[in-house]
Amino acid sequence: MLKELRDRTLYRGHCGECDYQLVCGGCRARAYAYFKDYLAPDAGCKFNQEFWEMIEKEEPYLANF
Repeated sequence: MLKELRDRTLYRGHCGECDYQLVCGGCRARAYAYFKDYLAPDAGCKFNQEFWEMIEKEEPYLANF
């Protein structure tokens, strides 16, 4: 798992192709909390608005965190 976390090319969604990938990498804890996948996109990132809107639509109680 730690090797996967260090390899940012494995990140999915926008985090996997973001220009700031090597500087930021997104919040892996938030990715896991929302998607149960630590390689998923960070829903709290301003560049991942589509994922945040999906969360609000499917599970509105999670959007309050």
